[in-house]
Amino acid sequence: GRLDLALLVRPPTRLSVFPAWREHVFAAVPIDAPLANRRTLVWDDLSDCRLLTPAALVGEIGALCRRRTATAPSPVSAGAGAAARLVALGQGYALVNEGSMVPVSGVAYRPIARTFLELKAVVGRRPEKPALKPLLSLLAQAA
Repeated sequence: GRLDLALLVRPPTRLSVFPAWREHVFAAVPIDAPLANRRTLVWDDLSDCRLLTPAALVGEIGALCRRRTATAPSPVSAGAGAAARLVALGQGYALVNEGSMVPVSGVAYRPIARTFLELKAVVGRRPEKPALKPLLSLLAQAA
């Protein structure tokens, strides 16, 4: 089949790309950790922590870490569900976007202040399809 529309964090360069929306980045922390008692975290809170992130986001989350603080370590790649389970086992903290949050017993999710991942709408080579026009119009209004 051919691509009509995809929503991606890291879109290919040879297709039409439009801003779609942005999602907060959350830290998954053990429920008994002091950070679980905070409503919102800042990057400095994570400076001495082992960071995990879903494999699909490791590049983007790593770039956020480098831009936001010089002291945060680079995240280690893990599966989306595996990252939260490793947090529950005390193996570190996970950084995930809202869409990747997996409910796991013993894990609390806390937003990282002013930190977002930008999602892009990627349109295939035939953007004139009638069903895509209203959707692209809604995305343009929301962005």
